[in-house]
Amino acid sequence: MQKSAVKKRRRQNDIVNIAEEKFVSFLPVLDPLTVEVIQGTTNYYNPNCIPLGDTVQYKIDVLPHFFPDEDIIWHIGNTNGVVSFVGSNTGRVVKVKGEKAGDFSLEVETEGHTWHSGSEHPAIFGKVLAPVTNIPVRVWVVADNSGGNLPVTADQVEQVIAEANPILYRETAMRMAFDGTIGVITNESWQTIVTTNSTLDYLCKGQPGGMI
Repeated sequence: MQKSAVKKRRRQNDIVNIAEEKFVSFLPVLDPLTVEVIQGTTNYYNPNCIPLGDTVQYKIDVLPHFFPDEDIIWHIGNTNGVVSFVGSNTGRVVKVKGEKAGDFSLEVETEGHTWHSGSEHPAIFGKVLAPVTNIPVRVWVVADNSGGNLPVTADQVEQVIAEANPILYRETAMRMAFDGTIGVITNESWQTIVTTNSTLDYLCKGQPGGMI
């Protein structure tokens, strides 16, 4: 009976050790820049900037996926009230509001567990900036000698700016506004850019009259 009890305890201890090892050996990934769009919005996770008064979302990936959200805890650095949490400060995703202009930092730790990569906690840094909107944008293009063969239309310019603004706003708190003007330079010799720079040549290829 005693040997059986000892074996049972050993098996139980092995199970506990395996379970503990699963929680100790995990991988956190906190990217300062992401291209992951928040569902239902045009905003991205983990922006470098928070426009003053706005609320953004920060996300950390923690593997394995069964690691409990309630054990992932976010902390605000010593930023004198620059940012605050909106709702909970636990989980893989948190909401943060820009309260006043200045620098801020967010740090992530886990309750009762050790990071796989060491003792340092993942952190992310950013700024809260006062928004600057409706920055006027005017576009100049190169046409042929008759004034034709324009590389872009006003609608295309509007589309490019509309696509760029969400990213620009979240990273710099700025938003552009096309003033509707396309300046035209008539010089078809400028429509072909000759360069020995391979990168510039690649970017310009197929873009007569310049690039947007």
